[in-house]
Amino acid sequence: MKKSFLCIMMSILFVGILIGKPKITHSDKWVTHQYCDKKYYEICYVEELEQPEWVYYNLTVDETKDVVKRKDTFRSDPEIITGSATNNDYLNSGYDKGHLANCDDFKFSEDAMNSTFLLSNMSPQLPQFNRRGAWRESEKYGEELAIRFNDIDIITGPIFLSAKQIEYIGDKNKIAIPDGYFKIFYNQENNFLECYIIWQTDCTKKLDDYKTSLDIIQKMTGLIILLE
Repeated sequence: MKKSFLCIMMSILFVGILIGKPKITHSDKWVTHQYCDKKYYEICYVEELEQPEWVYYNLTVDETKDVVKRKDTFRSDPEIITGSATNNDYLNSGYDKGHLANCDDFKFSEDAMNSTFLLSNMSPQLPQFNRRGAWRESEKYGEELAIRFNDIDIITGPIFLSAKQIEYIGDKNKIAIPDGYFKIFYNQENNFLECYIIWQTDCTKKLDDYKTSLDIIQKMTGLIILLE
């Protein structure tokens, strides 16, 4: 697929231009940013990290219906110009391919579910973080909020405490290992906003113990997130 980096940057600048949709401006911490509309969710992919710096989608109450079952169709994303991570990059690394756009939120259709298994939607997560504890609780909480409010905006991304002290996994590519992850839940109509930061090595407490503010997330990530 041929796109100039100018087009990519312009796409990023206008993410969320529709009324009521969050506007997210990428961080200056990283050099390369590619905005991609994956039809069911949106990402901003950073080549230096080999993962998105943010993922956004809106989950509706109708989309919480369990229609299809999970199929682990993990695969590289041909839409990433610089090349996404590969399955071999995660092989024997000790880390899970952790979804940022939670696959359980896309069980309303096979196409939607399948789209979440692109490796451009993955981040290296410790098994104890990915499969249980507060992170899993936060993923289930999104569905609960969609049912409560009829829909919920969800923004997720990695957090790196120091850009100079990042560890990596990977064979062909270097995939950065985040220190933790943020999750933002927002519903404009009900003036509802909750934000969380959950750390990879500290994830066993209740979800409420990881509650934070949008301002802190923006300071830690360098993102500018405007909620409307």
